[in-house]
Amino acid sequence: MKISAWVFTSDLLPNKRTIVEKLGNKGNLFKNTNPKEVFDKLKTSGVDGIELLLSANFSDTDFQYLKKIFEKDKVVVNSIHQPLRLVTKTDIKEIEMLFSFAKKFNAKLIVLHLQSAKEQIFDKKYLERLHQLQKEYDIKLTFENTQKFRQVFNKKRFWEAKEFAKVVRAAGFSITLDTTHLGDTGGNIIDFYNENKDLIVNIQLSDYKAKWPSPGLHLVPGKGDLPMREFLKVLKVNNYDGFITMEIKTNLEGLCESAKFIKQGLS
Repeated sequence: MKISAWVFTSDLLPNKRTIVEKLGNKGNLFKNTNPKEVFDKLKTSGVDGIELLLSANFSDTDFQYLKKIFEKDKVVVNSIHQPLRLVTKTDIKEIEMLFSFAKKFNAKLIVLHLQSAKEQIFDKKYLERLHQLQKEYDIKLTFENTQKFRQVFNKKRFWEAKEFAKVVRAAGFSITLDTTHLGDTGGNIIDFYNENKDLIVNIQLSDYKAKWPSPGLHLVPGKGDLPMREFLKVLKVNNYDGFITMEIKTNLEGLCESAKFIKQGLS
């Protein structure tokens, strides 16, 4: 099992930050500090690498810039996350771009949003191309469950726990389990893990709290309503050996404390 921190490419390339990213669930870890200090503190707290969210306009020039930083600071990119979007579809061209950069970063996983694939997930040619890319690059493709509150843009089969798992299983891919999103749908994270542990290779771990007028999303573990400690015990008992990615809305200190919380829960 390895622990990752969730990082936007636009955290290090601010000019790449899109409007959708500005509406996202985290601040810039590198604001008013340097990458080395951030990465050193994360490593000291038990973080093994990062899940890197690419911007939609990510380029080879951007890759070369980040590569120098990551090589200098000995940062491992465990997984690549697709660009954030609200209503548009993830087309094959974008997925090919993700695989290309994942290979360059030596990442093991690519994370896609099922609601961004939309009805393409039932298209035979679309699925055949995804499986072809997965085999060609030897990089595992995973689909992440989404939250319910965006259901105005989202069909039930893309967010409801059992329906989501059924769709991904039928398509023949792996699962990235986002605990906050599952909490927002009313799902049970322990039950979901036990029912789908054969497919789960990445867990985006954060807490969740139901509240009005909007829910608490991507909270520090222990600050919400999800059974975080019990969940980590289940992972330990099952010898979970995938990635745990901290997609948490907090500062550097909060991320470091969250990493220690996770390590303690698995020890």
